[in-house]
Amino acid sequence: RCLSDWSSDVCSSDLLPREQQLRVEAAYYRLQPSFARAAEVLRALVTFYPDELDYRFLLIDALNEAGLYRESVAEIAAMRALPAPLNQDPRIDWADMKTAHKQTDFPRRLSSARALEAKARGLHADWLLAEALLREAGPLARANQESQAYAALTQAREI
Repeated sequence: RCLSDWSSDVCSSDLLPREQQLRVEAAYYRLQPSFARAAEVLRALVTFYPDELDYRFLLIDALNEAGLYRESVAEIAAMRALPAPLNQDPRIDWADMKTAHKQTDFPRRLSSARALEAKARGLHADWLLAEALLREAGPLARANQESQAYAALTQAREI
């Protein structure tokens, strides 16, 4: 939209740097909700700023909400292929765990939760560790490993 002042018409999008324009546009489409369109805009941000993990996580969320799980899994794989330390971010495992949950892919959900658990232990991040243990319980129970599921829940509760 354009704003009018006394001397000339100035478009509000011209007032923001391109990065902020794309962020606002992505937020707008997420609020619509038009998650597929938000994913397109977020893909542009990821293309321009490949090392900015927050844009990648927003993209994964938009792809999941749009039901574009294959693309979401591909983006997670691309994040895992980034150089260290970017590829060690525990949020990658969290995003994979969420995507696997939406896909009802319980083995991958368990694998991601266990990877998240290992990173949380290494970081001494109790909250994250408890969350990882909670996320392990469901897939373990579905795999008829009730004792392990109970142990994970018990340990999470103790934390």
